[in-house]
Amino acid sequence: MTSSKLNPVAAGSRAAARCMRDGHRRWSTLALAVTATLSAAASAAPQAQDASVLEEVIVSVERVEQSLQSYAGTAAVVSQATLDQVGATDLLDLPALMPGLEITNYEGNTEIYVRGIGSNANTELGDPAIATHLDDVYVPRPRGLGVAFFDLERVEVNVGPQGTVRGRNALGGSMNIVSRKPKLETFEGYAEAMGGNYDQSELRGAINVPLGSIAAARVAVYSAKHDAYVENTGPLDQLLGWESQDDFGARAHFLLEPNDDLSVLLTGDFLNQQGTGSRGVDFYNSSVAGNDWDKYDDPRRVNQTGFSPVQDTDNWGLALNATYRTDWFNVQYIGGYRDLKYTQSLSNSGRNYDLDGDERMVVERAGLVDPDGPLADDFVQERYYGAYGALIWDATSESRTHELRFTSPDDADRVTWAVGFYKFKEEQQVFLGIPLDYSTDLPYLEFNQGNVVGDSKSAYADLTWKATDRLSLTAGARYSEEGKERDGFNYIAGINTNGVAVRTGTPGFRMTGLSRANLNPDADGDGTPNTINDLILLYQAGISSYGIDDTLDEFLAGGCVQASQFQGTCAGYPGLSVAFGGATVQTGENSDSYIDWRFRAAFDITDDNMVYFLVATGNKAPSFNDTVDLDTGPGENLYTPPVGPEKNTMFEIGSKNTLTVAGNPMILNASAYYLKYTDQVFSTLVGIEQLDDDPNNDAGCEDMNPTTPCSTITLNQNIGEATNMGVQFDASYNFGLGFNVAGTLLWQDTEYADGSVVNDGRRSSPIGGTLQVDLGGNELPRTPPWTLNLRFGQEFPLGSGTMDWVASGTYKSSYFLTAFNGGSGRDGAKEVTTVDAAGVATGYGADLLRLYDEVDGYVHLDLGVGYTTGEGNVRVEAFLNNATDEAHASQATIDGGTQEFVFNPPRTYGARIRVSF
Repeated sequence: MTSSKLNPVAAGSRAAARCMRDGHRRWSTLALAVTATLSAAASAAPQAQDASVLEEVIVSVERVEQSLQSYAGTAAVVSQATLDQVGATDLLDLPALMPGLEITNYEGNTEIYVRGIGSNANTELGDPAIATHLDDVYVPRPRGLGVAFFDLERVEVNVGPQGTVRGRNALGGSMNIVSRKPKLETFEGYAEAMGGNYDQSELRGAINVPLGSIAAARVAVYSAKHDAYVENTGPLDQLLGWESQDDFGARAHFLLEPNDDLSVLLTGDFLNQQGTGSRGVDFYNSSVAGNDWDKYDDPRRVNQTGFSPVQDTDNWGLALNATYRTDWFNVQYIGGYRDLKYTQSLSNSGRNYDLDGDERMVVERAGLVDPDGPLADDFVQERYYGAYGALIWDATSESRTHELRFTSPDDADRVTWAVGFYKFKEEQQVFLGIPLDYSTDLPYLEFNQGNVVGDSKSAYADLTWKATDRLSLTAGARYSEEGKERDGFNYIAGINTNGVAVRTGTPGFRMTGLSRANLNPDADGDGTPNTINDLILLYQAGISSYGIDDTLDEFLAGGCVQASQFQGTCAGYPGLSVAFGGATVQTGENSDSYIDWRFRAAFDITDDNMVYFLVATGNKAPSFNDTVDLDTGPGENLYTPPVGPEKNTMFEIGSKNTLTVAGNPMILNASAYYLKYTDQVFSTLVGIEQLDDDPNNDAGCEDMNPTTPCSTITLNQNIGEATNMGVQFDASYNFGLGFNVAGTLLWQDTEYADGSVVNDGRRSSPIGGTLQVDLGGNELPRTPPWTLNLRFGQEFPLGSGTMDWVASGTYKSSYFLTAFNGGSGRDGAKEVTTVDAAGVATGYGADLLRLYDEVDGYVHLDLGVGYTTGEGNVRVEAFLNNATDEAHASQATIDGGTQEFVFNPPRTYGARIRVSF
C-alpha cells in the first residue's frame, strides 16, 4: 500500500536506500507516531508540528525496511525515545507497551510469549518459542539480553508464526532488537544520566565518528544499577532481596560503504548482568492459611533465609553484515557468534512471603516438633533461618550463525524475491547443583550436562508478485533440518543415614560442577554401578570444598556427626547404605526435519486503503527427555525418549487504512486471526512397555485396565493442542495543536482441545500415583481475553524549546499463568476426588487456594514529561512507570509444596538529562 499521507521513500532509489541505511529518516513534520504499539509522539529532538502528515514508522520484520502501515501483517514497534519517556529500561517493561506480548524473568531465564505461545523450558534441552534476534543475529538463549536496551533504534515484534522469514523457533513470532548504526560523514554523540527511586542510577553515552567519506564508527556504553525490587523483610536483615540491578553494556559498530553497491557492517557487543538475580515469592504457607495471593497490595516481601543471592551473566558477541548490490540481484551475508556464561547461587528455601505466622507454619509442615512446645523456636532458628539449601547454576552457550541471502535488486518492481541458506550450531554446558542442608538421605542433587550440541540447517525461498498495480501475491517456504545431542550425567542418589540429619552447603561449600572428573555410575570399576561405594565416591567427586559446618564429609568417610537435636542419633549407627536412585549417564540425540510455508494476498483498494489475507506456519525445534532405564529389574536398558517439534499455523485477514477526519490524519487498522497450536510439549505418563522394541508388551498399557501390569514413567511428550482466535484494532489520530491519541484493542479466545491429557504434579490422586488431567476447555496461559492500550501525548512550543508529555495506559482482563487454569470455582483449583481407570481426574471437591494461578484484571499506567531546548542538544525528562504501583504475577511455579510467583517491576520514577553534540 502506498499513501499520499506517509511520504514513502521512492522505490528503486539507491540513494534513498542508502539514506535509510544511514538512519536519515527525518520527515519534515511530525504529528503522530503511527505504530501498533503506540510509539512516542516525541523523539529525543522533537520537530515542529503539522497535522497534515504522519510520521513514517520503519520496520524490518520482513527482513527489508518498509513502512509499518504498508506491511500486510501484524507487528509491534517501540522506539528508544518511547522507552525513555515512560522509564522502560528492560525487556520486562515491553508488555505494557505491546499488546499480546508477555515477558518474565525466572532464575535468569527470559521467557517470552506472544498471544499465548511461548516456552518456559529453561533447561539445556529446551528452546524458546519466540525467536529473538539482536540486529538480525539469532540469539538462542536470551539470558541477560535486557542489558542490550541502550542506544537503540527500535524493538520490533512480528506477531504470529514466522518460520519462513525467521526460521528456527519462530513458533509464535519473532523479536528483533535494532541498535543505532553509524552514519557516514557525521560527527555526533550524546551523554545521558538518570536517577530515580530504589537508588536507581543510569549512565549512557554514544559517539558517531566519520572515518573519511566511506566509513564510520559508532560506540555506545551503558551502566545501570538499582536496589532490590523484592524486599527481604524477615529477621535476617543483612540478606539482600532479589531483582536488584547491576548492569554494564558496550557496543561498537564499524560501517564501510566505499560505494552505493557495497555495505559492510562489523559489530561487537558485551553485556554483563549482575545483582541478585530473579526469583519468585512463595505463597504456599499464605494460601494454606486461607489467604488469596492475588489480594495482597504488596506481594514483593519475603522472609529470606540462608544467604544473599548472587548472579553474574556475561553475554557477548560479534557480527558481520555485508551486502553487495548488482543490477541483477543483491547478495547478503549475516554471520554471528555469541558467547554466554551464566552463574547464579540462591537459597533453595528462603523465598516465603513474609506472612504473620509463617514461622509457625514452617514448624507445622515439618511435623518434627510441637509448634506450641518449647522446642519450636529452636527448630525455626536451626531448620529455617539456619539452613543453607541452595540452587547453584553454571551454564554456558556458544553459538554460531551463518546466513547467505540472495535477493532481488533494489529497483525490482513487479517481482521481488529472496533465496537463502542458513546454518546454526550451539554448544552448551549446563550444571545445576542442589545441596539440601539437614537432609537425612539426599545431601545434594546434581544435573551435569557437559556436552550439549544443537544444530540447524535450512534453505528458503520467498517471492512477491505484483499481479496488478493493486494486487500483490506472496508465497514462500523454508526446509529445515534440526538436531540435538547430549552427553551428561544426572546424580540423584539417596543414602541411608539411619535418620541422622546431614549438613551440606554451609558457608564455604563448593561443588566441582562442570569440571567434575568422575561421571561413571560404576565409580569404583568393579562392574556393578551405583553400589554404596560408587555413591560415596561420586558424592566426594562432586565437591571441591566442604562448608564450615558441613558434616557430609564425615559421613562419607564412615563416621557419624550429630548436627541436629530433631532427628535420628548416632547411637548404634550402622554406616551408610543405598536408599534409592543413583547416577545415570545421559546420552541422547534427536533429529527431525520440517517445512514452514506462507501465502499472502494484499490488495490496495486505494493508495490509502489495503486489505490482506495471510496464512503462515512455524515450528519449534525437537528435543528429547532425560535418559531412562527401561529395565524394571536389576538389569540396565537405557533409552532416551525423543520429543518432536511443536507446530503453529496462523490464518489472518486484515485491513490497513490512512484516513482524513475533520481535516486531520487518522490511522485505522483491523485484523482477525485464527491460530492452531499442535504437538505442544507437556509432561505425561507413558507406559515403559510401550517404549521398548517389543510390541507384544504394549497391550497392558493400551487397554486402560488398572489390573493389567503397565509400569509408567513421566516424560515430555507432544500431546497438547490448542486454538487462539481473536481480533485486533489499531487506531491513532492527531487532533491538532500537537495533541494525539493512539490505541490498540485486542480480543482473544483460547482453548485447549479435549484429549490434551497431562500430568498434574500440583495435587494428589485419590488412588495414589501420578494424577492426570485433561486440559480440554482450558485457556492458554498468559492470554487475557481483553487487552486495551491507550496513549495520549502532546508536543508544543514553550519558550525557545519544545515541551512534550505522554500518558500510556494498559488494561488486561483476568488470565491464568498455567495451563491448569487454577481459578476460583474452576476444576484446576479443586481437590480431585475421583479418577477414571487411566488415572485421569473426573470428580472434584473444594477449592484449594494453593492451586490458584489466576491474575485479576488490572490497569498499568505510565507517565512522562520532557523539555527539549531549541537547539535540540539538551533534553530533560521525568518519568513515572507503573504509576499506581500495580502488582501482578507474570510467572508461576506450583507443585505439591510450592506456590511461587514472579511479579512485574514496582512503581519507579526518576529524571533523565541528555546532552547531544
